[in-house]
Amino acid sequence: MERIQILPETIANQIAAGEVIERPVHVAKELLENSLDAHATQIDIQFCSGGISRIQVHDNGCGMDEESAVLCFQRHATSKLQKIHDLQTIRSFGFRGEALPSIASVAKVTLTTRSEHQELGTMVEISANEKPIQTPYPCPIGTTVTVEQLFYNVPVRRKFLKSEATESAHIIHCVRLYALAYPQVHFTLQQDGRQIFSSPSCSRLEERIQEIWPNRTIVQWLPLQASQNHWTLSGLLCPPGSGCAHHSEIYLFLNQRPIIDALLTNAIQEAYHGFLPNQCDPAAFLFLSMPGTDVDINVHPTKREVRFQQENKVRTFVLESIRSCLEAVQTQPFGIPHDDPLPQRTELSFASHPEKLLSAPAPSMDAWVSLDAERPTEQKSEPVECCAENSLPSTLPTAPTDEGASPASREESKPPSSGPFCLPFLALWNHRLAIFQDNPFLVFLDCKGAQMRLWYDRISALFHQGKIGSLQTLLFPYIFSLEDRTAACFKESIDYVNFREICVVRALTDTQFQIDAIPQWLPTEQIDRFVAQLTNTLEQNGQMLSLAQRFEPLLTQILLHQTFEPIENEKQVRALCEELKQCENYITDPLGHSIWNRFTAEDLMRKNL
Repeated sequence: MERIQILPETIANQIAAGEVIERPVHVAKELLENSLDAHATQIDIQFCSGGISRIQVHDNGCGMDEESAVLCFQRHATSKLQKIHDLQTIRSFGFRGEALPSIASVAKVTLTTRSEHQELGTMVEISANEKPIQTPYPCPIGTTVTVEQLFYNVPVRRKFLKSEATESAHIIHCVRLYALAYPQVHFTLQQDGRQIFSSPSCSRLEERIQEIWPNRTIVQWLPLQASQNHWTLSGLLCPPGSGCAHHSEIYLFLNQRPIIDALLTNAIQEAYHGFLPNQCDPAAFLFLSMPGTDVDINVHPTKREVRFQQENKVRTFVLESIRSCLEAVQTQPFGIPHDDPLPQRTELSFASHPEKLLSAPAPSMDAWVSLDAERPTEQKSEPVECCAENSLPSTLPTAPTDEGASPASREESKPPSSGPFCLPFLALWNHRLAIFQDNPFLVFLDCKGAQMRLWYDRISALFHQGKIGSLQTLLFPYIFSLEDRTAACFKESIDYVNFREICVVRALTDTQFQIDAIPQWLPTEQIDRFVAQLTNTLEQNGQMLSLAQRFEPLLTQILLHQTFEPIENEKQVRALCEELKQCENYITDPLGHSIWNRFTAEDLMRKNL
């Protein structure tokens, strides 16, 4: 039996440091948090060689006196915590007194600091296993911490660091997170002498995002503000139909602390269901605020993971708040609110390259449908009256009326009185895009996307009523076989399937079945998909899922192959808009793509039109 002994303090400190300092970014994080806790209004960060050779953080915070400058390198030395009850109300970042001693145990550290009550500052130099050296030092009010030769005395840990480029990327990402959390603080970041960004104090989060991410593809955001009891949720959301390729574009903050939480991330993704294409994830900057008694932030040494006391309630609060925001988008034209008045921009002549608006092969200009084309010039009608007061550009055709239509029918085709449906109609292109005017924008309605939304909502409405629609009898019954386990599950559910009139099915043998009737909306060539989806959901979920949830994947697949009647004229466009107006979601189609899109002349020119 090995004899138990007490570890030497040197080894114990290095093991403790491993819990807090795993890589250079954790050094930058701890020093940043100390600066913010010191109420700094300006923080400058510099690093070299991925932070391995040097990291320096300078702030103009409150600074420290001579005694505190040395004491801060002792383990468990903190000004944030006096008794155990303080953990429930703690609002500062560092409170356990582990950051600076942990860094000093694996690197060479120089600290210069001065408080406002001192005429002369203090410099403290310390490296692993050595006693701090303190000397008077002239410096401005605030604190500067320089960390050099990280892990110089722990070569095993240094060997497992990633490349300098990877470590640099982690540091840049970390600084951006804290810049987002504190837009009122002036941040500057330099890498190897090159400035990454400089962001002065901002009054709006959008300004900070633009400064630290100047090349972001999403430039317009939906503001979110919600509250429930003592909880508040605020931030920015990407508009419906405008997402990102991966979920790393979701940024979460709890009481201004950056966090990673699968519960909240899943709630955000679920809230966007139906508002984004399947291959896209939402982009969001969300700030959740709640009392310290409702959350445990001391779960992990890095404090990026948290534990909520009421997880289900928090998840529901976030999900419903985002969902309500996205649904409320429809009360504003096209879901993109503008706080500031837009500058007047030049109108666009559609004589230049309209064929690039769709990814399909470019048709000739004959594809443009203008109902005025066959009329003499002097008989062209005036634009349709609308709530918008913008005049039509002279380079575009005026809004038409059906030739030969009665005054009553023309009256019925007038646009609704509100929302994007009230805009003056300009033209219809390729039976697919309806074009409207909303100065300084041109607005495009994807007619096929609108038809897909209407078709999907009609079927979903039946599902929510516990129905699946009328059945059509097959001329030739569809016979299929299943594996033993799947067949057993399906056989148990035949009564349920027939009772719900999902289809008419009967068992021929233990593993072979026959379908005699299917829903009228289901194309016969999609029966195999229908059967596969039905058997899969019955096997995995039994009869617990609603019909809408059960068949949603199948409906989206059918939509990809569904044929819709082509739109021929303005009257049909207006009728389509009237129906679309009644939908709960008329911003995106069932696949998550935008139905409405609007562009200025500059927007279209940037797309090389």
